[in-house]
Amino acid sequence: MSNLKKTFFFSGLVSALAFSNLASAQDGTINFIATISSSACSVNSVSGSASTRGVVDFGTVSSKTFGTAGKHTVSTPFTIALTDCAVSSAPTITFEGTPVSTTGYTELYESGIVGLGIRIEDAGAPGTYYTSGTAAANTGLNTLTSTSVSSADAKFNAYLVDYKGATNYTGSIDTDVTFTINYVNS
Repeated sequence: MSNLKKTFFFSGLVSALAFSNLASAQDGTINFIATISSSACSVNSVSGSASTRGVVDFGTVSSKTFGTAGKHTVSTPFTIALTDCAVSSAPTITFEGTPVSTTGYTELYESGIVGLGIRIEDAGAPGTYYTSGTAAANTGLNTLTSTSVSSADAKFNAYLVDYKGATNYTGSIDTDVTFTINYVNS
């Protein structure tokens, strides 16, 4: 065998061995995260669901309910129940969802039907609305001001709100808005 052929053969063999090792190597990373706090609560129930995921059902709504920008459905109440609390100051809540970009209606969350948004209101403070990404107080959480109070119900009202002024809305709403309870670390 000539030296050139031996060199190519040897180079090919080394390359094959190197690539076979690379192909069989499987590396990865698992990222475990948590926050353990002596000043927090457990989310016990969302809207009576006995879980951290709840459903607010507006039911069947007539399109005639709308037709003028600003018109809305009657309120649909829901509650976020906190238990096992060990906090010394009232937490705040932040809702996250896709906000409506129409001027005058940016506190609404997109519903999936263009022209109709979802408004979330503090049930204990009518006219106090929650804007996506902004931490705000809730009258139900304000009871958590000492470690002797171990539970609280954050009560809300939800509305479907017309922000376009149309009368021909049809379709289904199935959208998520997440929430975070924000605690002051002590």
